[in-house]
Amino acid sequence: MRHVKRIAIVFLMGFAGMVPAVFSQISHGGVPAPVKDGSRIPMLDLTGRLPSLDELAAASLSGHKGVLRFGEPLQVEVSPTTAGRWVTLDNGRRIWRIRIVYKQARSLGLTFGRYRLTPGEKLFVYDPAGRHILGAFTDDNNKPWGSLALQPLAGSSLIIEYQVPAGGKSRGELSLTRVSVGYLDIFSRNTAKDDRFGTSGPCNVDINCSAGDNWQTEKKSVVRIFINNVELCTGVLMNTVINNAVPYILSAGHGIESQNDAQNAVFVFGYESPRCHGPDGSVTKSISGADLIARNGDHLDFTLVKLSRVPPFTYYPYYAGWNASGNTPAPPTVTIHHPMGDVKKISIDDDAPVSSDYPGTEYDAGTFWKILQWDVGTTEGGSSGAPLFDAKHRVVGTLSGGDAHCGNSINDYFQKFSAEWDAYADSSQQLKYWLDPKDFGFTLWNGNDPYTGAAKSCDTLTNIEEGERMIIDPYGGTDSGYWTGFNTGRFTSFAEKFENTTYISMTGLYIQPALIKYDSPSDHITVKVWSGTSKPEELIVQKDVPMSYFVDSTWNFVDFDTLVTVEGNFFAGYEIYYQNNVGDPLTDQFAVFQTEPRSSYGVNTAYYYQNGSWAGYSGTPSHSVFISLAISPVMCQEIPSLSVTSPRSSTAQGTLLLFPNPAVDEVTILPEDGILHSGTLKITDLAGKEVLQRVYHPWQGQLVIPLTSLSPGVYVVTLETPGKIYRNKLILQNR
Repeated sequence: MRHVKRIAIVFLMGFAGMVPAVFSQISHGGVPAPVKDGSRIPMLDLTGRLPSLDELAAASLSGHKGVLRFGEPLQVEVSPTTAGRWVTLDNGRRIWRIRIVYKQARSLGLTFGRYRLTPGEKLFVYDPAGRHILGAFTDDNNKPWGSLALQPLAGSSLIIEYQVPAGGKSRGELSLTRVSVGYLDIFSRNTAKDDRFGTSGPCNVDINCSAGDNWQTEKKSVVRIFINNVELCTGVLMNTVINNAVPYILSAGHGIESQNDAQNAVFVFGYESPRCHGPDGSVTKSISGADLIARNGDHLDFTLVKLSRVPPFTYYPYYAGWNASGNTPAPPTVTIHHPMGDVKKISIDDDAPVSSDYPGTEYDAGTFWKILQWDVGTTEGGSSGAPLFDAKHRVVGTLSGGDAHCGNSINDYFQKFSAEWDAYADSSQQLKYWLDPKDFGFTLWNGNDPYTGAAKSCDTLTNIEEGERMIIDPYGGTDSGYWTGFNTGRFTSFAEKFENTTYISMTGLYIQPALIKYDSPSDHITVKVWSGTSKPEELIVQKDVPMSYFVDSTWNFVDFDTLVTVEGNFFAGYEIYYQNNVGDPLTDQFAVFQTEPRSSYGVNTAYYYQNGSWAGYSGTPSHSVFISLAISPVMCQEIPSLSVTSPRSSTAQGTLLLFPNPAVDEVTILPEDGILHSGTLKITDLAGKEVLQRVYHPWQGQLVIPLTSLSPGVYVVTLETPGKIYRNKLILQNR
């Protein structure tokens, strides 16, 4: 009965938590070790090392529009050799823990100035209740610069846990060097959601309202940025001329100002309310760390960084196109941004912007697009760095600042993309060198989704046959609840069985609730996937989902934020939590649609959990039925692995001397500075395809390369040495 079916659905992109982690900075799952006595974990209390947090918060919110400052850093020096406590578990694993406290803090963010783990070692950070967990972080999270910044956690206390495999000694490097103390409520205390949600002005418009209908692709390029865990701004993922998915983020120069800022920034994808005027959004899709690639802080207000990792398929990234022509953009112009650090918003100007200076600054004259007045929405602190799109959905500028706010949405200034492009010749002060690495000379370029092909390989599995009627079935009478949700029988979990014979990747589940009632936004269910042959056995993944996220009688998508690989049969379902005492009226209710019962010759794929055991609905003594639940996992066949490799890098650049050029049968090469080092010589065509490669050694002096195997045309010759990259364009003529 298992088959594939496409479903008309409404996406609710992402919720809080992976088994059981709430945040995911490309972390690797797993759970911390059990804590038998939390009071024995040594505590580092930092309380009082800063001025009044309330005074800091008031000063931050009264400042000018720009990046939003929400916290203050404290320098510390904490490592497993200087503080904390080691314990050895029964299985031989060694665990180091320490508790960090700052009373009255709204959140705590950590930066490990030295982070280099070895295989098998793991790092977790979590709140004392163990509900909100970051990690596991492993050697896969090692950065070239040797540090790791983590997204803040809500509350005034957290625990750091470092795990070493059984029989081994700590061989990694781990040192906490900065604790960022949050004085604004960027996270809710009880849901680990962003309490920046709803803090922007009431005139702001959710990206998933009708105003954003035509911008659902471009919104995926916009990210929220934590800088040193104390500031928030906006950025945009940019495409290159060769569509090679190098993860360049463009933002404001007054946000990320240095290599240190870039390395200790956290970039959050997809933070948006799942629907217009809906609840808070997901903060789970983040990438820690980047390299500063280009910036000109004295004359232009832009920064270009390269993320430490390529955004994976489940982040749904889009690489935005751009317009470097310098021509006045035809209206409407649009910005997508995170005002006050809130969920993603859209602002629209139906008139063309005007070329302008930015009054009161020393930035170059005439290098800004001035929005005279927004017709939809506005911008606020935290919007800095947001892209300005033209009518063709290409980036034409990045927000520097202005006067706009709710009630007076006028005079916003966007640094012109054309000025950022090549107004300054140095490659570290322009965009062209990085976004047009082959020097094609284009000034207009469209955006790119590198996972388009992968998305086409994804489809839904369902056990519901075409034409079957979906119902909600009362459990046993008036006020007794429902068979697939809250009921007086106290069924706590529900699962749908899926037969499978291969390895396959799951991105999430579609669930169609029939009934949703809740007392508070924190009331939730937990969506789960188990392996198992005849019943759910081993838990593979789980995710807490507030009931407020669901829309009844609609297929709602629960995104796991990562690919979950399953082999063989598996079960997908959900767990509910009773907020009322046994015997009290059922005040909170959640139930999922089921098929109308089939005959005894039909198939049952639905299971429930009661009193410590699983049972199939067909085996229920008082109400034996053969049904399937309205649950459909999304499975994908082929997901490409994209590399962060770039044809440009922050390594020193030089010119490669080629003669003759144009060439016919052969070419001689020599680095311009005459310094000979071993390296790799590559020749690529203008599509980026490598057509020749060979190793170059210094004792060879000038190197002569035969070209008879190549067709006439234009090529790029590159010599990559440990300290420098030399490059030049080669023209090969007809023979």
